Amino acid sequence: MKKTLFAILIATAALSFNAPALADQPTEPVSSEYSSEVSTEAPSETSTEAPSETSIEPPTSTEKETETTKPAHVHSYKTSLKRATTKSNGKRVEKCRCGKVKSTTTIPRIKTARLQTTSYTYSGKAKSPVASVIDIKGAKLKKNRDYTVKYSGTHKNVGAYTAKITFKGNYAGSKSLKFKILPKSTSIRSIKKGWWEGARNISWKKVPSQISGYEIQYSTNKKFA
Repeated sequence: MKKTLFAILIATAALSFNAPALADQPTEPVSSEYSSEVSTEAPSETSTEAPSETSIEPPTSTEKETETTKPAHVHSYKTSLKRATTKSNGKRVEKCRCGKVKSTTTIPRIKTARLQTTSYTYSGKAKSPVASVIDIKGAKLKKNRDYTVKYSGTHKNVGAYTAKITFKGNYAGSKSLKFKILPKSTSIRSIKKGWWEGARNISWKKVPSQISGYEIQYSTNKKFA
């Protein structure tokens, strides 16, 4: 097949080149074998169109995408307390673990703590002096909420006693205060001249209990100055 095609091309070219010279000469019939090999059809045109592009889209997910959200912070406040004393102020702070401070309250220090009564006369009953505690702002503290009071001994008989004030709640520390119970008083009934010069006989009212004796004082000045 290759040799036949090559021969046809050369022969055709030769005929085409020598066509004017052979115009008057009789032409030899061309073998049908060769003519049948020559295609009279126009060469097919080559398409210059670019191949169509096929768009490939990614598959769409039918599942709903969910976002992970961090839960909102909920404040949890705790109270820290620095108690006030007789020397320094206290402080109460409400603070969350995240560092946010909700409130800060100053507790005024204690200015005075005293007993309303420090001296009693024996009566056979226990004596419990009332305490008075005041802060530097002038506010009066409340017994059993801000402090307690404890008394030494029976605090009933004649003698000296101690009342201990112990602070509590928003306050810390303690303070001890003294008070006393005295025997019943007596009085002089009469003063008479004695048997010798300058001597005096004195009589007084007897005290039935809670004494160990009597003490007599005298002076040339009526006011004992």
